[in-house]
Amino acid sequence: MAISVYVASAFGSKYKGELFKKLETAVRSDFSPRELETLLIGNLTLDGLIIDAVLVRNDTIILFDFKDNSGKLDFKESGDWKIGDMVLATDNPAKNPFQEMRTRKYSLLNLLDSKYNRAKVNLDYISVVVLFSGDVAVDKTQFSAAARAWFHIADFNNLNAYYLHTDLV
Repeated sequence: MAISVYVASAFGSKYKGELFKKLETAVRSDFSPRELETLLIGNLTLDGLIIDAVLVRNDTIILFDFKDNSGKLDFKESGDWKIGDMVLATDNPAKNPFQEMRTRKYSLLNLLDSKYNRAKVNLDYISVVVLFSGDVAVDKTQFSAAARAWFHIADFNNLNAYYLHTDLV
């Protein structure tokens, strides 16, 4: 099997393009070409919403949101996300990256659900990783257990735990 990489359209910012290349390098390093078919797509637009990257394998689909930050992250499912005094911005009117990516996850789920019969294909496992460019300290218990099942925050030091399924919570 192969690792295929595509960029759907040019990234709107330099750091997102750089993070996509770094993600591609990590995926190529962590997955052997002899393993499952792996598809990595950058800067995909779905229902008018931009997804920074999508990783597709037969056992998972992971949506990525890139953030060019590092430090101790203070966050909530419904409130602002902050590193120090800086509030993290989103690409749309959503209050924070959790809300933004939840919308994207369900847009993808609805699209796939409309194209495939759930009796034939299990499309329930779509997860999200907000991927930071630098080291980020996170208290994952700030999210509900239900959110932790599909929503993850990572940097490149712990990223492979999320797509290799070694420590998903």
